[in-house]
Formats: sequence, structure tokens, C-alpha cells
Amino acid sequence: MESTSVITTSETVQMSTKILTTEETAPVIGCSTTADSICSQQSGPCRFTCPAGCTADSCDVWGTTMYTADSCVCKAAIHDGRITDVGGAITLNMAAGLSSYQSSTAHGITTISFGSWPLTVYFSD
Repeated sequence: MESTSVITTSETVQMSTKILTTEETAPVIGCSTTADSICSQQSGPCRFTCPAGCTADSCDVWGTTMYTADSCVCKAAIHDGRITDVGGAITLNMAAGLSSYQSSTAHGITTISFGSWPLTVYFSD
């Protein structure tokens, strides 16, 4: 019977112990991406990376701190102070909808008030 030996190089060991950064593990989404198109209430926290330049995107955001799930998540994350217009990693959480969403202006983004919506998105660390 033929024997097989395994040789592990230091390069292989370094690769197997590499810790991935958030940007390497969180898929990049577009500025106009909405939470309800990429995450569900049942899936738990969802991690994504927003590109640069989303402040100038024409998509809408409804709410303050708690946003309608059809809001553009990258722009909402800027409004919430989670990232800046240079982009970055975000963590989304979905929850049951609210009876109303309040407008406000923060970090260069003005959001819109809205009535009842079936799903809410909010950010966490």
C-alpha cells in the first residue's frame, strides 16, 4: 500500500489562520439597494458593504433610526451615522413595521416621513 505524507508550508499556515476583514466578508451592494431586497426578518443580522458616493444617489429614505424596509440602506446608514459617504460595512436588522416613521436631517441626508409600513430596518454594530 502506498503511503501519503502531507507537507505544510509556513505560507499555507498563514493562509489558514488569516482573519478576514469586514469588507472581505460582506458583499458589496449598490447605493440604491433596499433592505427588503437583500435581507429578511427571519435571516437575523445581514452584513453588507456600501460603496462610496451614496449621498448623491437619488433614492429615498423614510424614517429616523428606524427606517422603512424599502429605504435605500446605504443612504440610511449614512443618515444614521454608521458610515460616511466614503462607504463601509453595515449590519442590517429587520423588524416588524411601525405605525409611522419620522423625517429628519442628519449627516447631509434628509429623510421623509411616512405612515405605516410592514417591515422596519435598523442598524447595529
